[in-house]
Amino acid sequence: RNQAYHSQPISQAQTRFQDLLNRGTSFPVLEMLETLPKVQRSDLENLCQSLFVDGAHVEVLALGNLTSNDAKQLSNKLVTGLKLTKPLKSLPYRAEAAFPTGSTLWELDSTDVDDPNHAVMMKLQLPEGLEDEMQVMMLDKLLGAKFFEILRTQQQLGYIVQMGASVPLKLPQLIALAQTEFPPDYVRGCIGKFMSEHFEFIQTTLTGDEFQVCKDGLLSQLRMKPKNLREEARRYARQMNDRSFDFGWRERGACFVEKLTLESFKSYVANTVMTAPQIYVQAK
Repeated sequence: RNQAYHSQPISQAQTRFQDLLNRGTSFPVLEMLETLPKVQRSDLENLCQSLFVDGAHVEVLALGNLTSNDAKQLSNKLVTGLKLTKPLKSLPYRAEAAFPTGSTLWELDSTDVDDPNHAVMMKLQLPEGLEDEMQVMMLDKLLGAKFFEILRTQQQLGYIVQMGASVPLKLPQLIALAQTEFPPDYVRGCIGKFMSEHFEFIQTTLTGDEFQVCKDGLLSQLRMKPKNLREEARRYARQMNDRSFDFGWRERGACFVEKLTLESFKSYVANTVMTAPQIYVQAK
């Protein structure tokens, strides 16, 4: 109930946008809240049998000092323990929507009427592909700190102001967001102005030295070893979720970044990023 009606505006914008964009990865919180009161104690009896009566599909990510045979044995124990007897007829449907062309504005009413804050979130969507993912990560390295410095430190738009790169399922995104007491339309204008000015900065002013610093930082990030098994598992979560099982993407991405030049990056920004579809979500 708190998540549905008393979460921060920026969380509302992110959650409701995810509910709109993705299918097969989660259930909307309002639907879960509506369903929960209907659950009875009797529904929990023989829960495993009722859950798996139509079949089940098991995928196992085994990390650490394990062999492939160890992983198979653990999987077999799971199947036996849960009494799984047949596979699913088809795997659950998962999909991610492509943004409409141009710039789109989606305005939401906040579910917490007592919160004076608003939220503005911009998502810019790029084509599917490892090289596109590396380009948007490079863009984040280059612009993320500038975005915080200008919109948070100088303009003081709000306590939560940040930029980041993400790949929800398949399509890379550049995300800029702010939680603020300023009018959402004004903040949206500030974000749009920053993006326009800094795309122009990349084309006309970005130096080779600054580009190399960001490139080295991204390479270090990609090749940093995980500190523990939990961190390593998080690195593989998306590849499990999208069922690509592409666990070698980081090194291939690093190899692409090593060959990336300032001119090719400028070309990508001009021809792909600056024409990419974007959606603004405002919670007020």
